[in-house]
Amino acid sequence: MDVNKRLKGIYAGMKDRCYNSRAPQYVNYGGRGIRICKEWLDSYTAFETWALENGYSDDLSIDRINVNGNYEPGNCRWVDQKVQANNKRHYWLPQDKEDFVYEGTPDKGEQERKRNEIKDRLKLYQLSQVWLINQLGSRNLETDKSEMSSLLSGTRVGAKSEYILDMSLEILDEYQTSFVNKV
Repeated sequence: MDVNKRLKGIYAGMKDRCYNSRAPQYVNYGGRGIRICKEWLDSYTAFETWALENGYSDDLSIDRINVNGNYEPGNCRWVDQKVQANNKRHYWLPQDKEDFVYEGTPDKGEQERKRNEIKDRLKLYQLSQVWLINQLGSRNLETDKSEMSSLLSGTRVGAKSEYILDMSLEILDEYQTSFVNKV
């Protein structure tokens, strides 16, 4: 595919989502205040230069690291579909959590450690994933067995997943304090 043609399409799509109130996706972008930085908005060439210097490839798409942030060099990256699909706002946000957003870059090693700790502790305490899902639900965090299985296997990643891992460890800490240590 012609790189220039594809990048121009990506650029036009960003502008449409952010500035065209009649665009189908405007409500999720421009309607929420998402904008394109002045440098890119004023110059396709500046966007193209950034893209080519920052990992652009025909099999990747542009992704905003902070889903509430703008299209700008410090908040954008080129990612595959797996990462893109897991870095989205979600319809079931806990009441006290504005959104699931990464601060910095996710630490894959730390996520793997958390996944293994959760699996090990569920097995040790003879608890099921369904028990953990119900505990998450009681804290206004809705998930299901399919999502939890994907999360614990490492096929689901992203800010939402990291939040679930952290909350799951908190729940297991509380279980240990309340039940296991009393035995």
